[in-house]
Amino acid sequence: MFVERSILYGLTVCTCLLFFFVYHFNAKYELQPILTLGLLNASLGAISDLLAQALDSYKSMEFQKKRDITLEKYGNSILLPARTAKLDFHRTIRYAAYGLCFTPIQYHWFASLKNLVQGENEFFCNLFRVAIDQLLFAPLGLGFFFFFMGITECKSADKIKAFFKKNYVPTLKANYILWPAAQFINFTFIPFVFQVLFVNAIAMIWTSYLSLKNSSSNVSLHD
Repeated sequence: MFVERSILYGLTVCTCLLFFFVYHFNAKYELQPILTLGLLNASLGAISDLLAQALDSYKSMEFQKKRDITLEKYGNSILLPARTAKLDFHRTIRYAAYGLCFTPIQYHWFASLKNLVQGENEFFCNLFRVAIDQLLFAPLGLGFFFFFMGITECKSADKIKAFFKKNYVPTLKANYILWPAAQFINFTFIPFVFQVLFVNAIAMIWTSYLSLKNSSSNVSLHD
């Protein structure tokens, strides 16, 4: 089977929750905008991680096939570590919690950019917003993500530091491939009410990448 049933069940539940929140978005947003966006982002974060786990499940199955072929060919003299492909429920909860906790920061940041950068030429204003966002907010936001995951995974300070040292710069470079263009589209064409949602819809791909990055680094840093 391509992925474990538990991962498919998790994806189904989170997707249903996402559609429920989207369906009630307009009514709830007027009353509690940050909470409404937070619940949507939590659903998107969970789905992103489950997609990453599905990909990791496929990679694990391919690894297992290679492992079996190697053992069959060389016997038990070659010992390869077994890998499991079951749902990591706690990991999914961490990504949902991250989406919920990061929403107020995103919301107020976009509001600040909208009020701070104003002018007659909207094109150049949006370019300036993107520049500020990517030079200031993106590096800090990525740092917050790594720190949040390290703390919620109960890593030691040394392991968090090692994780930063290994992954921060490569991940930030990957960020600049996707997000400047995505944010320019966001600031130019998307109404303010939906800007956080647009970012987090695009972030499903980005968070899946981060989840895989975080997971692979956990394997390499494991005692």
